[in-house]
Amino acid sequence: MKRISLLGVFILPLAVFVMFFFAVPADVSADEITVYFEGEELHLTEEPFIQEGRTLVPMRAFFEALGAEVSWEHDTRTAIGVRNDITVCIPIGSVHPTVNGEKAVIDVPAQIVNDRTYIPLRFVGQSLGDDVSWDEETRSIYITLGDGKPKFDPAPTKILPYKKFDLEIESDYRELEVEFEQKRYGAYYAEVEFEVDDEIEIELEGSAALNYLLPILEELDINAHMSGQQIMERVLDAFDWEWYYEDFELEVEFFDKTYIDIDI
Repeated sequence: MKRISLLGVFILPLAVFVMFFFAVPADVSADEITVYFEGEELHLTEEPFIQEGRTLVPMRAFFEALGAEVSWEHDTRTAIGVRNDITVCIPIGSVHPTVNGEKAVIDVPAQIVNDRTYIPLRFVGQSLGDDVSWDEETRSIYITLGDGKPKFDPAPTKILPYKKFDLEIESDYRELEVEFEQKRYGAYYAEVEFEVDDEIEIELEGSAALNYLLPILEELDINAHMSGQQIMERVLDAFDWEWYYEDFELEVEFFDKTYIDIDI
């Protein structure tokens, strides 16, 4: 069947309330977090905290713990860390830091809390070429030396109209699944899976998925006012897929609050 639709019980003393209110920003988790670098626990000058799913750490202590030289540009309010041939610049309040001059995108910016500068841990670690992992059970973060190559989400060269883009195409010998979401501040989340002849399977996520997907979505020109046939033709062509398919599912949510929902 073809379906297409476009579419306080307690009152705290004032002094305590003020102290708490200014201690951490809103929407943060202040539960204890342990950070390890190459197996050794880092004893940072201030406790890390989680905001909107991202861990922020004190800037100078963290950069230095990872072996980076640290500086601060007062005029631009930018934290700078340099290790080997990698320079990471993180302006306060900006979602577009740079790595060796290349603009990146993050979803939680660096910020100043109680006169201390905090920077996003995962972004900094991966930008310096390290590997970063999170243990939910122990609330621990493990950082290990990686290949030394910066890993980060590149800033888009073009503003995309898609808030959400989910696609699944299947034929008798190959399958493609795409999940894409544009979050706040223009930060992106993406996953891509390929399967050929039930033998070759490729999974892309993070930067690898975005490097594949962003050029396609930047060139793809579809909107909710097109016919389903026209949308399908453009999507199949964009993803280099022959017209034959067994299943085609597409859900797109645009920032103008229009939708595409095709399931064939």
